[in-house]
Amino acid sequence: MSFIIDSKAGFVLSSLCLIVPLHKAGNEPTNKRGKQAAKKSTSSIPNPQNCGAGGPVASGLRFPRETRWLRDMPTRAWFPTLIYHEPLLRAGRERFNAGLADECRNLRDYDAAGRRWSAKNYPGGYTSYASLNQLHKFSSTFAGLERKLTAHVRKFAAALDMDLRGRTIAMTDFWVNIMPEHAAHSLHLHPLSFVSGTYYVVTPRGCPGLKFEDPRLSKFMAAPPKTPGVRPANRPHLTYPAQAGHVILFESWLRHEVAANRTGAERISVSFNYNWS
Repeated sequence: MSFIIDSKAGFVLSSLCLIVPLHKAGNEPTNKRGKQAAKKSTSSIPNPQNCGAGGPVASGLRFPRETRWLRDMPTRAWFPTLIYHEPLLRAGRERFNAGLADECRNLRDYDAAGRRWSAKNYPGGYTSYASLNQLHKFSSTFAGLERKLTAHVRKFAAALDMDLRGRTIAMTDFWVNIMPEHAAHSLHLHPLSFVSGTYYVVTPRGCPGLKFEDPRLSKFMAAPPKTPGVRPANRPHLTYPAQAGHVILFESWLRHEVAANRTGAERISVSFNYNWS
């Protein structure tokens, strides 16, 4: 079994595929009927003379040059879910966040419509999601943050092998979240965008992280429970800790949530969506 874990864009949840030969070398059927069946079952395997320098697989089979990576391991991870987690800046994050935190709190004081919406839809907390949700067009501070975030989004898109040649990406939504004690954010996704993310401004010790759900969870019809020592990539849920000064990116279809804040201090973040054209 092989996984690729990268500090910038790591496999979090993956599908696994097992490839093994029907008959191992030296164990072929000996009766006439069995030989005919074996011949038919392997008819889709290329002639070894046409396999180039791919070399033999451990099982004795040969594959074309373009698929010779199949030699290494019988079980591989496919259809990965990538999550990107990096510091926004290499230096100066504390000073940058101090000014940003002040602006987030000032926004809450100014945004009466957002406070009313939050009282009904975000109990105990504040979000500008339904009132001021394009902050990069409203504030020079957030416009500067947008430019920094866009550089990270481009790196993430490259890790996803997204073809953006001749295409542009743009931030479509940008809003503030302030979570005091007991505030929580239920399971959701971000429609009408291709990459979403969060930048952490203030993260008191012990505050909740961002919990992701395996997108295949509803398809596990007859799967047995996981072992006590299940590897992170095979867990149905995974939580990234909230770290001030760090940005986290994910594809917008990936469902996620934030548990209730059990600390006595406010957790402040800004969230955003990107689209392409």
